[in-house]
Amino acid sequence: MKNFSFMVMGAANLDRRFKSGITGASDRLSAFDAAIKLCKQRRIEYLFITGNLFDSEKPNPSVIKHVSDEFYSIPSTRVIIAPGSCDPSCAGSCYQTQTWPPNVYVFPAGEISEIEFNDKLLGTTDRDYLFSGGKESGRKGVRIYGRAFDGHFCKESLLISDTGKTPRLSSTYLNVLVIHGHVVEDGQTSPFNPIPLDVLKDCGFDLCAVGGEKTNSRKGNILVPGHICPSDFSETGQCGVYVGEVSDGRYLSAEFVDVSPVKYEVIKFDVSGRTDCSPEAIAKDVKRLAISDNCTRFEIIGELSFDENIDVDAIGEILRDSFPLVEVVDKTFKNPNLRLYSAEKTFRGMYTATIWETVHNAREEQKKTGSSATYREKNYENAVNLGLKIVDNMNLTGVFTSLEIKAGALQPEPEPEMEIDSVMTNDEARDILAELADAIKPEENFKFVKADLGDDGVDSADKKGGEGL
Repeated sequence: MKNFSFMVMGAANLDRRFKSGITGASDRLSAFDAAIKLCKQRRIEYLFITGNLFDSEKPNPSVIKHVSDEFYSIPSTRVIIAPGSCDPSCAGSCYQTQTWPPNVYVFPAGEISEIEFNDKLLGTTDRDYLFSGGKESGRKGVRIYGRAFDGHFCKESLLISDTGKTPRLSSTYLNVLVIHGHVVEDGQTSPFNPIPLDVLKDCGFDLCAVGGEKTNSRKGNILVPGHICPSDFSETGQCGVYVGEVSDGRYLSAEFVDVSPVKYEVIKFDVSGRTDCSPEAIAKDVKRLAISDNCTRFEIIGELSFDENIDVDAIGEILRDSFPLVEVVDKTFKNPNLRLYSAEKTFRGMYTATIWETVHNAREEQKKTGSSATYREKNYENAVNLGLKIVDNMNLTGVFTSLEIKAGALQPEPEPEMEIDSVMTNDEARDILAELADAIKPEENFKFVKADLGDDGVDSADKKGGEGL
């Protein structure tokens, strides 16, 4: 058999009933139309749609007509659809009530089905295919396997039959899987058709087109196309389709082609050590980092002194005319000014004075080695922040009687971009707080309550209180 060309399309979510950012219905249709145009330009023989073509099982009739007309415009392309979690094939769905063009094939729900194509020319009106269990023609061709969602959730793998079997592939056909779901590693689960990676590899498909993820990826012959059009800032990067070719020698080539008219971009801008944090200065600098045609979120990160603040509203106002959509988010943090605090004649001063030397030594060691902030130093800084939150909530009346620590409120939430070894664990927080408390000899001033910050991040403290001395 000669090589065959293909396109893998992921979620289009046409007729989506809500709007995120600036992405609207016309943007999604534009992305879909661009993919169809690409089919014509590259003379694609097979268009594999891996679910969520629509955002519901009963989309607007005008949207169905638009899609159907586009499919009619590519009669030489066989369109294979595996309905997904948003547009399942259930009673009353468009897949069961709509009359589709003769080049469109929709997998039903139930067990895995097979569609066979022999070497007949494309574009013929007769349907040279069989659904599940048909006899082999004895000629080389393409056999496509798939299965539709019959509801919005599917906790069991659709690749595995009710009797625990996987599809039996043909040695005389090129075997392709088209399905909606999540490819999972050993031990992982998903409410949207978990497909075990080891099982998928053992099946031996020549091409696996799997929908269900927001972003595109490729693992060998497993193509995950992602969305063809983004919804919001959780979907950055390219959005589009895979285009490629499978040869008789089981060789797979594929490239990703961006078809989305909308782009979302997230840019992190570090203001640590800046001398000018005015809205005008920051807006001027961050603007250079972005593409003006993209919807852009600027996340302002880094460490500020206690007298510095970031005016995100003012920055956003300055940038608004330069981007179709712009957001500015303040993710800076302020470490305590230990030198200033330690000079105070207060409990806060006593507390910070005892830890200042430790943090100072850690920073000096950092300068000598040229390394980034050490793990130990970061833990001490986090512990100081926790301790000062405790202090700020104290009612200091000369004699302190008891203290309750709400672990859920005090435990710092790690920033997503922090490396895992830079994040303080609950046990470390508890140990360091105890170490700091012991260092200032709290028993000479009041009964200090030590709390156990539990692994679940809730108030699992074994609190001990006492009367003032």
